[in-house]
Amino acid sequence: DSGFGVFSAEDIQAQECVLRISMEHILSAQSVIAYFPPTLRADPLLRGMENIALSLSLLHELSLGEKSMWCDYLYSLPTSYTTVMYLSAEHMELLSGFPIAGRIPCPNKQLW
Repeated sequence: DSGFGVFSAEDIQAQECVLRISMEHILSAQSVIAYFPPTLRADPLLRGMENIALSLSLLHELSLGEKSMWCDYLYSLPTSYTTVMYLSAEHMELLSGFPIAGRIPCPNKQLW
């Protein structure tokens, strides 16, 4: 019972390639932008903010449902997550003294 991950039954030498994945099988902003219509590909927001492009692609793939090659993967993702940006003042206080505390923007500060 090894849980999630990959293990090797044999020794692996340094710099030895053990896995190759073609770009068409990687869901990333770079790989999905190529499939956008020309108007979207030229959009400065999508070109400058890859997270927006990836978000649009995820929404599109979710809309395809079972027809999406990413269906199983997408449905395996958590339905919610917590980031430090949205911690309460009480939880932020618990982080005081840790190096990360000084790097977290103040939740009440306007970001735009």
